[in-house]
Parts: sequence; structure tokens; C-alpha cells
Amino acid sequence: MSCASSHASPSPPTRWSGDLIQVVAETARLVLRELTDADLEAIQAYASDPAVVEFLPWGPNTEDDTRRFLSAVMAGRAARPRRQWDLAIVLRREPRLVGGCRLHVTDEIAGEADLGYALARGYWGQGLASEAARALVEFAFTRLGARRVWAVCEPANPASARVLEKAGLRRERFLRAHRFMKGRWRDSYVYACDSPGR
Repeated sequence: MSCASSHASPSPPTRWSGDLIQVVAETARLVLRELTDADLEAIQAYASDPAVVEFLPWGPNTEDDTRRFLSAVMAGRAARPRRQWDLAIVLRREPRLVGGCRLHVTDEIAGEADLGYALARGYWGQGLASEAARALVEFAFTRLGARRVWAVCEPANPASARVLEKAGLRRERFLRAHRFMKGRWRDSYVYACDSPGR
């Protein structure tokens, strides 16, 4: 299944809070940009919310957890070749950090990358996660040259399944008890889409 273009616009480096911060993509309502240490408080606000992280392999975070996450992000950004993009989801109109998203290259030879996202609870139900996911898919195909983008989603999390479907991914298979997370084995659906030129 090929993915349609999201029309997200890649952007040049932008001045943000006194630092030169790379904006990875912009959409009608969002800016996806690199994270900085100054984002600690905003990340912690959603990463410590049990409802936000219910279906995620991490969290709820302590402040130390979030500091370690930011340190890992900085290390991943410095790696060459770079394989991880962990980004802030920022509202264009304010701007306010309302969540995070990631794109990780999982197989460089095959051109595969997986995506993920987390959004502060007060911003659920507005289509923002789908908008961010579509922009990540576009970035993967047009900027990274990826051939395939995939993600996993628990059957008990239909809201996330809708996010992936709106981003152009389609359900491919079911994995029973394929990962142990937060004290129990979890099932997953695998969603994916291929580059339009594949």
C-alpha cells in the first residue's frame, strides 16, 4: 500500500528560543522541530500522565526519566549516520509544545523506519496526532529516501489505529503476545505503507 503525499513542507533552520533549531516539517497547524533541554517541563507534563502513556513502552515518567530521554535524544541526533528523529509537536498559533513524535530508521538497507507519537491529553480528538504522523511519513519518504514506514498499535487502542489510518498506513498483520510491557504480554497490529514510487 503506497502512501499519499501529506503536503507537509520541509523548512530551513529557524531561530527558536535563542537557539538555532531545525524545523523538520510544518503543517497547517503544527511545527515539528528538534527537541531542546528547555522542553523538559513541557515534555514532563504529558509524559507523566498515565492516560497518555497507557499503551506506550515507557512512562509514566519521573523528571529524571525525562532528563535521561532528552540526553538520549541529543546522543541520537549526533550519531552519524543519524537514525533517530525525536521531535517536538508544537502548535503554530501559540507556539506551545503539546506532544512528541519520532521516526527511527530500523533497517537502513531495506529503507524502513518506524514512527510513534504522544500527545498531551488536552489536545486529543483534534486530529493533531494524524497531522503530525502524516508529516513524518512525508519526511521519511521525501527527505530520508525511506521505502517503507511502519508502526505498531495495540488492538485495545482504536484511537491510535485511527491516527495511523488517517496518516495513510494500513493494517497488515496481527502479532499475538509479541512483547512484554508493563507487567504483561501485549498483542499488536502492524500498520505500514510504502513509498509512492516503490
